[in-house]
Amino acid sequence: MNLVTGDTHGRTDIHKFGFSQFPMGRRMTLDDNLFVAGDFGLWWDESKEDIYWREFIIARPWMTCIVDGNHENFDRWLEFPVEEWNGGRVRRLAENIIWLQRGEVFDIYGVKFFVFGGATSIDKAYRLPGRSWWPQEIPSQKEVENAFTNLEANNWEVDFVITHTCPHAEVPTFSGSLERLHDPVSYMLQEFKDRLKFKKWYFGHFHKNKEVGRFHCVYNDIVQMW
Repeated sequence: MNLVTGDTHGRTDIHKFGFSQFPMGRRMTLDDNLFVAGDFGLWWDESKEDIYWREFIIARPWMTCIVDGNHENFDRWLEFPVEEWNGGRVRRLAENIIWLQRGEVFDIYGVKFFVFGGATSIDKAYRLPGRSWWPQEIPSQKEVENAFTNLEANNWEVDFVITHTCPHAEVPTFSGSLERLHDPVSYMLQEFKDRLKFKKWYFGHFHKNKEVGRFHCVYNDIVQMW
């Protein structure tokens, strides 16, 4: 199985992975992938709380596959080595937890999906650089170029897209915030969307479960993709 959910925010919304709320999880194995559409929020620091919830997610029987959001400790995550997984680059945070790198296209038994994390924190003025906010939340030009290269190699056609925010044209449908309307990451995603052939686009960020056409915002729902 390949499933997707929205933001977990460290301990705040990770309870959806508990077997009482997600009984299907008991039957899953490392052959099953559960994708988190950004704001995973763990490997944040070495606090007892962070370590506890890291151990909680490591104890899940499936493979947790993270697309980064805007609330991640990128400095720590970038310390993990890069490896290949299903045709794309990842960083392995634990044996069964991987961070999917921006702009990569993965292929699981012929099903292709494109990922591109990041978004702007509208509350960054109230956060501390290097402690609760990191500039890497905005993708670099190199990451954008990597996305274009990989999409060109796949003739601009995939089955699924997983991001944290959504393309610019879709923002008004899923968010009432004018600040989020001008997120530079949503403009980047719009460039991809305008050329890309895809079946379904999944994302988090807006803290709601809402599906409109081919676009599906996920939060606490856990949705099967294929």
